[in-house]
Amino acid sequence: MTNIPLKVLKNALIKSYGVIHPAVKLLEAKGFKVERANIYKRIQRNQKLKDAIEESQNKLLDIAEFELGKLIASGDRTVITFLLKTKGRKRGYVEKVEQQHSSDQPIKLTIETKPYNQIKNKPKRLNARNKSN
Repeated sequence: MTNIPLKVLKNALIKSYGVIHPAVKLLEAKGFKVERANIYKRIQRNQKLKDAIEESQNKLLDIAEFELGKLIASGDRTVITFLLKTKGRKRGYVEKVEQQHSSDQPIKLTIETKPYNQIKNKPKRLNARNKSN
């Protein structure tokens, strides 16, 4: 790997939102010979590079959240549902019940299964399929 100036490497990482592959492509386009492993090692040793990656990834999240907001404002039901299931959880928009256990004792669960033909209240869709056979 040719010696890439810190500023050049940092800018490539910022432009690629901290994703190594596009950063490597940007560096190669500038004439640098790049080995991904060396980029990773350099990032691990340099706090400025780590900070640049974190900042650029946060910027990317900001962009994504902004675009998400535009889709919600346009009435996209899939995106609305996604937001409610993720950020709306604290307001009760969840698909499953979440329970907390505060005792020191472990929780013991017993799950009993039955063969399909022994189930009394079968889903209607499955009953209809079985009658047609």
